[in-house]
Amino acid sequence: MHVACPHQRVWDEGVDGLVAMWRATRDRVLDRLGELKATTQVNLAMVHTCEERQAKLERLLATATAVDCDDVPTAVEMAWFACHFLQQDIHATTHAIMRQQKPNKVLIPKVILKPHHWAPPAT
Repeated sequence: MHVACPHQRVWDEGVDGLVAMWRATRDRVLDRLGELKATTQVNLAMVHTCEERQAKLERLLATATAVDCDDVPTAVEMAWFACHFLQQDIHATTHAIMRQQKPNKVLIPKVILKPHHWAPPAT
């Protein structure tokens, strides 16, 4: 059993589970990639990496589901890893965008005033 993300459902290990997982998550992944492409506040190399990983995942899925595939278990395993890395890259790129959108806070040191040892006690 494979888990695409720790908080997601468990998928079957074979080709059927892989295809079902991609069918369930494809729209969300493509929507997120569209959002990343539309922003101007992020390093475009990160977005390009996400696009490349998405294209590679689709190629690996096509290879794993092909009738003439010689080593289906290896192709399926590679596709699972590609999906995992794609999700990690999308998360990292989204995190970078969120960090760039937050204004940097100017830290003003707070002076903590402690009573002096010679001060009379408060009554």
